[in-house]
Amino acid sequence: MASHLVVAVANHKGGVAKTASTLALAEAAVSRGLTVGLIDLDPNCTLTETLEPVDLDAAGSKDLLRDDRDLSLAACLTATGEQWGGVRVCVSDPLLSNREYDLTAPASEERLRRSISLDAGGVDLVIIDLPPARSRIALTGLVAADLVLVPTTASTYSTRSMSLMFDDFLPKARRFNPELTVAGILVTKFAGRAEERRVVGELVAAYGDLVLDPPVPRHEIVATAFESLHLPLRQMHDPYATKVADSYADHLPRILAAGGMTLTKPRKPRRR
Repeated sequence: MASHLVVAVANHKGGVAKTASTLALAEAAVSRGLTVGLIDLDPNCTLTETLEPVDLDAAGSKDLLRDDRDLSLAACLTATGEQWGGVRVCVSDPLLSNREYDLTAPASEERLRRSISLDAGGVDLVIIDLPPARSRIALTGLVAADLVLVPTTASTYSTRSMSLMFDDFLPKARRFNPELTVAGILVTKFAGRAEERRVVGELVAAYGDLVLDPPVPRHEIVATAFESLHLPLRQMHDPYATKVADSYADHLPRILAAGGMTLTKPRKPRRR
């Protein structure tokens, strides 16, 4: 196994807590002693804005995907706000969407993987936040990854998107990256309603142990933490935010274990 692990967080449906999952998993990983680099592959730039990078003019994901440059990931990782505990980020830009037209040349699907392999900046864990689309940019992110985590809400529309992901998009990525492994399907924003429990049952029937249990609970404070205050969940000092953070922290070891990474630093005991 390489000295680092690359996890893509992917779902072509929006509103499933994809970026929130990326941020919460990064927070959990840092708390377990891992060094983390995030790649924002979404032209909406939500991940970038939340992390408050110190240099918004640094080379970013749009530069990594250019065919006339040979940048490493290390050259594009920049520091984030102090509250993020040393997480570094490869920033996004609305102009990233222009790369959709550049990724048509032969082997362009492997451009991001080459950049990471060239130099990953010495991090233990790379997490790629993919755009909510079955696009060439998203495909490039999957091809670069060792693992893919698929967040989804417990809704009928989300389960339909699962079939497109598993029957169409993942097979496309595996043409270029046969070793790509599904780390799990993570149900997010779960309120425990009867309809949600029914949908989770359908997911388990279709995908078995790939569905991570238990689901991540729904709390509106997550959006407040990330989108409004740009804070990690535990820095909210709120029991509901902590409950969501605990959920991601509990899932992190299994997700990483799918790629052969074992966490050695124990979790801090939870406050009663």
